Amino acid sequence: MKKLFFTTLTALLFTFTGNTQISATLNGGTLFLSDLDDEVFIGFNLEGKYDINENMRAGLAFGLYNYSDGDDDIKVGVNIIPISASFEYKILSDAFRPYAGINVGLNRTSAVIKFGGESERDGENYFSFAPVVGAEYMISDNFGINLNAKYHYILSGDDNIDNATAIAVNFGVVLAF
Repeated sequence: MKKLFFTTLTALLFTFTGNTQISATLNGGTLFLSDLDDEVFIGFNLEGKYDINENMRAGLAFGLYNYSDGDDDIKVGVNIIPISASFEYKILSDAFRPYAGINVGLNRTSAVIKFGGESERDGENYFSFAPVVGAEYMISDNFGINLNAKYHYILSGDDNIDNATAIAVNFGVVLAF
């Protein structure tokens, strides 16, 4: 009886792990806020993903986008840091893999103003979600390229402050393990 139990357990374990894969995506990108017409935030997005099955995967994402302006007397810098959980559905599972999904989490927005050797910082956390569409092209089993676009919807949580939207366009590499 024990032998049958352990054989069945081992078979299930190998079946489950044979369909899973862990990957990491590192993208450089730009973020465009709807409220700011001319300002472009430059940054990166790092994401770890776990394949649930051949078409679905879940993960965690961390991004950092920065905008700064000013001269020697006055400098203004703004960081937007999205931190989220993600879920994606891969439409194809070949070398070319278009996908759609959603990221849900927090956006940390912080501002720094430097004036005459003094600096003042302020930051807020906002709940956000971002539908995402993208595609991967796997060059080998362990390396590929990634392109995606995310539409961030950032909830202010305050009746006096409008919710914000932003579009991020990212391009980078995929490492699969």
